[in-house]
Amino acid sequence: MSLSSILKPAVLAAAASVLLAMPAVAANKSFSNPSVKGKRLDWCKVWGDKCGKPAAQAFCWYQDMGKVMSFTIDKGISLPTRIISTGQICDTGCDSFKKIVCAPKEGEQVLFDDDGSGASATEEAGNGDPNAPDNSDNNGRPAGAEQDLGGAIKGDLSVVSLPAGFGDKIALFGKRGDGLWWRSGGGANTWDADWSQIGGGQIKYSPSCVTFNKSVWCFVVGLDDALWTVTSDKYGGWTGYQSLGGVITGSPSAVVAMDAKGSPAIYVFVRNTSGSLSMKAYYKDPETDLYAWADWRGINKKFAGAPTCVAMGGAHVDCYARNEAGNTLEFPTVLTTGKTLNLGGETEKRPGVMVSSDHKQVRVMVRGMDGKLWHRKWKSGEGFAEWTQTDFDVAGQPQCKYEYDTKMYWCFDVKSNGAVRARRFEGKMPF
Repeated sequence: MSLSSILKPAVLAAAASVLLAMPAVAANKSFSNPSVKGKRLDWCKVWGDKCGKPAAQAFCWYQDMGKVMSFTIDKGISLPTRIISTGQICDTGCDSFKKIVCAPKEGEQVLFDDDGSGASATEEAGNGDPNAPDNSDNNGRPAGAEQDLGGAIKGDLSVVSLPAGFGDKIALFGKRGDGLWWRSGGGANTWDADWSQIGGGQIKYSPSCVTFNKSVWCFVVGLDDALWTVTSDKYGGWTGYQSLGGVITGSPSAVVAMDAKGSPAIYVFVRNTSGSLSMKAYYKDPETDLYAWADWRGINKKFAGAPTCVAMGGAHVDCYARNEAGNTLEFPTVLTTGKTLNLGGETEKRPGVMVSSDHKQVRVMVRGMDGKLWHRKWKSGEGFAEWTQTDFDVAGQPQCKYEYDTKMYWCFDVKSNGAVRARRFEGKMPF
């Protein structure tokens, strides 16, 4: 795991005057000869494109700062530069930055650079005006930057936001060969580390991973058809595999939600030998106040393939899966008595599901029979809209996640050759 140092915004001391004590405000921060992971920052955010402001803004986010206030070019430097979005290295004739000034995350309305130069953002911009438009598409939406992350993955991905303490922000988990492999990405949206295997256990199907109690927990099906788990620590180490039993016929889906007493718990949903849903829960025993695994519990919901389950706040969990006809089914409030809803559509792949942080919007995503990504939105108080086609090609289950620190949406799928395709969108989803 690549651990990156995150610089926190400086804080100005309160200034006293005879008549009024001014409150403390967060300060702009100036970076001279900015660099990324030991290399000078390249002038362009992607190779030969999105130069100037987009690269400077990505750097500010990389430093856990807010809006870029000013930047100046350093043309044709003799040192190699690093492309911030992909990690690519430019070796000769590369342009970089002499200085970038970033506003804090809070108080981005600060108008003047406080690094001692006294120059305003517009004055100091020089070759790069931070108010110039970026390379958005004709609809004003951010263009998706596509990356090939390799991997030789079989099946679906599990995408996880990493807990505090991990330098990287997001991680991908998948089945490669017969084992569990993973790859993580940094706050600058780079993927410097390669895929690495977790332990030596052999697995069937695709994994499902969640963040719980400051660790990452992954769940896989072993060659014995039982459910197994392996957990990480913030230093990138992994425990040995632990068997949770059961007889399982597809990929698991794990979520973190509250139990009946209001404590966080892990729920792992699987397809059993009868084609119905079963669930295994890791919860706090109210008598001992210790966590333990409960017995398997059957849920009378039949489906094909593998489930995709999401937490909707509190103890509310919804699951989605396809039926034999390829329609997407919703199993709402699956831990209680929710009624199955057929959302229609047609797919041969497992649905992907994305939930807003306030749990008031849900986006169900599938690979249509035409190879395009289709989605159906649900909004609180309005219900489900109709299925809508996008322009994006997908080969497997679409998986999307919002990365809060860098304000980026990431969407992933596994191509037919096993390579992981990553698309990045700034600020908002294009569909």
